[in-house]
Amino acid sequence: MRKVFYVFVALGFACALSLTSFAKDMKVAYVDVFKVFQDYKKTQDYEKDLDGKKNREEARLKDKEASIKKMQEGLDLLKDDQKEKTRDTINKEALELDKDLRQVSSDLQKERATRMQELVTDVDKIVAEYAKKNGFDLIMNKTAVLFGDQTMDITADILSIANQRYSGSSRK
Repeated sequence: MRKVFYVFVALGFACALSLTSFAKDMKVAYVDVFKVFQDYKKTQDYEKDLDGKKNREEARLKDKEASIKKMQEGLDLLKDDQKEKTRDTINKEALELDKDLRQVSSDLQKERATRMQELVTDVDKIVAEYAKKNGFDLIMNKTAVLFGDQTMDITADILSIANQRYSGSSRK
């Protein structure tokens, strides 16, 4: 029984030593994915586009809101029968405004999520190609790295490739 135990202990040490030597031969790097997304020209263009859409929709909805307020302010000047019709119109417009606000918010969130997924796919593809081309065994996100020598940081390379590809392609 003791012999079996010693054999298992010896095998455990042998495995540990071989894993250690294997890990030393691995080519490893890390990427600051947050910085890549932040400085990627495609992200910046998408943000400008989404901000423009948001601003246009907000202006349209503010105009609608101003129209409702104007109707409310004019209620006192109307006759009783006209007041009821105008109140009904105000209520319908207010409900429509509320519905539009929710729809715009939902649409912008969906578009942002779709575009973010596209950016993630772009970066993932670039990192995978970079790893294969340069013989890396492992590339990690910087947020998962407790310590890593600066020479292992390939963020600038990944960002450069991403921006070159985006500039070289037809922008959407």
